This record gives sequence, structure tokens and C-alpha cells, in this order.
Amino acid sequence: MDWVAIDIHIAGDAVTHRLADQFRIRVAEAAGLLTLAFAGMAQHARDGELAETTDSQIEEWARWHGKRGAFAMFFRAQLCDEAGTVRAWEKYNGRAIRRAEAAKERTRVWREQHERARTERTTSANGTHNRTHNVRRTGQDRTGHNITANSGGADAPPAAPAWLPAIRARWQTRVGRITPAVLVRELSAVAELHGEASLLTAIDAYVEARLELGKPAKLAWFAEEAAVWVQRAGESEAEPIIDGWFSPAGEKATRPTGAAR
Repeated sequence: MDWVAIDIHIAGDAVTHRLADQFRIRVAEAAGLLTLAFAGMAQHARDGELAETTDSQIEEWARWHGKRGAFAMFFRAQLCDEAGTVRAWEKYNGRAIRRAEAAKERTRVWREQHERARTERTTSANGTHNRTHNVRRTGQDRTGHNITANSGGADAPPAAPAWLPAIRARWQTRVGRITPAVLVRELSAVAELHGEASLLTAIDAYVEARLELGKPAKLAWFAEEAAVWVQRAGESEAEPIIDGWFSPAGEKATRPTGAAR
């Protein structure tokens, strides 16, 4: 994870001003110290617990250059509970971190399955091309002798998957014409993994996001990150901020989505 949720009003937060007053620094510097400290937690204390973290580590994350131990003492006193856990970290960052990690893992699994399915399809296609039905054809050559030859024939094509009609209809309604062969090639793995209903919802979420950006929807782009869109479409809206000063934009607005497509 390479991001952390921070309230856009951090410069006006009471903790930020107490930090600035106590150490006689600018509010902007105080906000920067806190932001860097939380960024360090996102990398090294992802569960929000600082009981086993040394003061020097906290101050190294914040790039603190004042009196040794002073910033860490303030940070623990103002932002941690008795057990040494940062209050509201779980609600506004810890949960988002776990969701991002879960989405990343699901994407990794899907890509591996997609690659295996593609390899199997290629292998199967090559095998079908090389196989022939032995159809005996009898005739006579120019000398009048009977001859027998074998004629090749392709195997019958496999039946279309059950999810194909609904997925094709949804894509053609929301985006445009698409052939069954392309859908099967791009979405077989994710459809088998998540099911028809989840994939339909993911398509709607993806298309809506593209419309908001004013950019076209592309099946290849959707297929590459389909597992992420399935997860995003199934999540509820982020809970509102109550008294913390982590991002009020919520997880949906701050979650990374990979390449800008």
C-alpha cells in the first residue's frame, strides 16, 4: 500500500494546532509531521498499534528534527489509547489497508487463473487443429484399382457457457456490439471465479466510472482488472467521518485502481 487517508481539513484540526503551539512551529509544518507519521504507519504499523514501536521509529517516520522523544510523546498522548493503538486508525485506515490487500490478492489469483485458462485454450486449439476424424473414402484410380483415403475434419465446437447470453446482452446494452468469442476469451476465468451476477454488477460499475471520466469503456481493460471491479461493486458506501481527521472522501475515492483507464 502506497497511500494513507488524511483529512483535507488537517490544518484546522485541534491536534495540529496543539502540536504547532507546543513546539512553536508553523501549522503547515505540524500538519506535515502528522501526515508523515501516518504514512510511516501505513508501511510499518498497518494494524495501528504502536505499543511495540519505539519513539525513535515514530520520529523517523515523521522526519522530526527537534528534541529527541518529544514528538513521539506528544503523538502517543494525543492520538493513542491506553493500549498504544491510534484511535480511529482501524475505521479509517486499517480496514482500507486490508481491503486493498485483499483486492490485490484476488487480482493476482484471477490473473493466474486467466493465464492458465488462456494457455489451456491455446493447447486445446492446437490439439483440435492436429486431430482429424478418420472418414474413409473409397474410389478408383486411373488404372481401375480401388483406393482409400482419409479426409480431415475439425471437432465440433464446445457449447457456449451459461453466463454468456446475459453478459453479452449487458455489455451490448451499456457499451456496444461484442462477439461471443471475444467475451469467452476475455471473461471466462473471472466469470467462473465470481459468477454471472457479480460480473454483471462489475460491468455496470466499470461503465459508470468510465462515463464519469468521459472516456470509452474497453473490454480488454475491464477484463484485466475485472476482479477489482467485482470487489468494488460489492462494497457499500464508505462510512462518514465522526470525530477523526482521516479522509472524509472515504475509501472509494482514495483506493488505488492501477493504470488510469
